[in-house]
Amino acid sequence: MSSMTESVWQDAVTVELSDSDRYQILASQRRRIVLDIVADWQPPISLAELATAVVEREREADGSDKVTVDQVRISLHHNHLPKLSENGILDYDPQSHTIHHQENDRR
Repeated sequence: MSSMTESVWQDAVTVELSDSDRYQILASQRRRIVLDIVADWQPPISLAELATAVVEREREADGSDKVTVDQVRISLHHNHLPKLSENGILDYDPQSHTIHHQENDRR
């Protein structure tokens, strides 16, 4: 793969990321799950809805009940969503706790 354009959402947005940035973003299983969920949903998506979906997906993957929706919500709010937003992959509004696809908001 080149360090040029990497398509994150087929119809939503194309983001230019270096290989290093791409690997760092995709290194987290939780961020990969978030990207998969957000790609299938219509924006805006609430943080609460996303956290619930992530917990369900993580429980399917490893069968664990250790993680709670509140723990995932906090992790998404403080870590994962800001990183995805900073890299231009999605728009996260920490005040309203909503997630948007970038391209959909510009139409």
